Amino acid sequence: MTLWPMTKGVSDEFELPSTITTLWVLRGTLRNFGLKVGMIATEKFEARINELVENIPDLAVLVKPLLVVRWALREQIVILHRRLLAIVRDDGVAPDDAPGVSAPLWR
Repeated sequence: MTLWPMTKGVSDEFELPSTITTLWVLRGTLRNFGLKVGMIATEKFEARINELVENIPDLAVLVKPLLVVRWALREQIVILHRRLLAIVRDDGVAPDDAPGVSAPLWR
């Protein structure tokens, strides 16, 4: 797994790239080659990127790994979110019927 330098300017600290960071890296990479992604739904983003780079094999080699990273991050976020919801449901610290406690927004 590749770690990217943080934007704070401290070269010895690293953070994992977020899906938003990956999205903007992809857009910026394509823009450097004169290609614009435009406004697109999340579900169609990968297809649009592939459409833009299909005639530029050297650029496709650069972009495909970023698409894999983006997909993997999105998948892991879903898994972690489900685990967090399971922990909260089983916690029992603040039951739904406690006075003055509103129902969680995620249900």
